[in-house]
Amino acid sequence: MDWKLMILVAAIAVGAIGAIMLGIQQSTNDFHREYMQVASDGSYGDGVLVLNGVVTLSAYRHLDETQTLSPQELLDRWMNGGEEPKPVPAELELGDGETLAIDLLGPPAIFGNQLTYPIEILDGSIPERFEFATLIFKLED
Repeated sequence: MDWKLMILVAAIAVGAIGAIMLGIQQSTNDFHREYMQVASDGSYGDGVLVLNGVVTLSAYRHLDETQTLSPQELLDRWMNGGEEPKPVPAELELGDGETLAIDLLGPPAIFGNQLTYPIEILDGSIPERFEFATLIFKLED
């Protein structure tokens, strides 16, 4: 085998091993649950987001595990460890397709199938009332 070809093959092999290791490192660093809440309608005012008729789905990123959670199960996971909650970055997609970046400033208050979050809007504006919305966020495990 030509020495130039051997060097080329070795360089490709080292690059491939590096890419695989980087992928493994990224996937283990990014191992968390993603939560998606689908609401039939909602409202916003004075820093409070209200979602009605909520269904919560949970999935591990990079795995084929998805489950539906009750509002209480979500709250239990949010409060896991009993620490003071930190702001959680989230995306709120409204029924018209507009996506807004928000911070959830604490866990939801639960009133039956209605969830109420204290929030901070990072970009855009939320209408006072809206139909259909999807809230997506991640909680560290």
